[in-house]
Amino acid sequence: MPVVTRYLFASLVVVTLAGNFGLIAPQTLMLIPEYIFGRFEIWRIVTNLMFMGKIGFSFLMQLMFLHNHSPATEDFLDRKEGQGAYLFFVVFAAVLLNLAGGLMQVPFMATSLIMSIIYFWSRCFSEQEVTFMFGIKFQGSYLPWVLVAFTVVMGGSPVMDLLGIAAGHIYYFLTHVLPSQPGGMRLLWTPELFKNIFHQGPRNPHTTWTGAHAWGGGGRRLGD
Repeated sequence: MPVVTRYLFASLVVVTLAGNFGLIAPQTLMLIPEYIFGRFEIWRIVTNLMFMGKIGFSFLMQLMFLHNHSPATEDFLDRKEGQGAYLFFVVFAAVLLNLAGGLMQVPFMATSLIMSIIYFWSRCFSEQEVTFMFGIKFQGSYLPWVLVAFTVVMGGSPVMDLLGIAAGHIYYFLTHVLPSQPGGMRLLWTPELFKNIFHQGPRNPHTTWTGAHAWGGGGRRLGD
């Protein structure tokens, strides 16, 4: 697995197992805005995206889809826009999902984050053939909607899937759809901060560690 996918996959497995086996109380992982801003329990904006609930068929299915689609998406983005682009996509989607989860009082957004990755994959590999359960085959562009329909058929709510689709589409629209329109322009770029995480070589002495221009610091003392 590529590096971001590997850490994301491991985090989901470790945190979910820890929560199910009593090593961590799931209540301490939940997205609760009052605790984040009132008690400064900042870790909740990350941990709510790592806990996937009870271990079962759904948990295994989510991990399988992440394993099958995240590596290709990471490789596509990092080759097209430079290493660090996929990490930025995941963080961007996570921020949107935290906002949505806070407004809707949803405690855990891990499944939505996985769906945002699946949705973006479906746009990047829309023509690729996908084989679903019972040998059903269709184009990759239909995968998110097939999963939404499957959730409904199984008696679940499609809200979490739709939130993930919305987060993935916002990123896709700002980086791919809008720039391709007549007179359109790209409004979202991968910050240098994310690129610098993967490139630790010597940087321009006139830039900061985030890639921004370093103002000042190069003057002389009076009298020199």
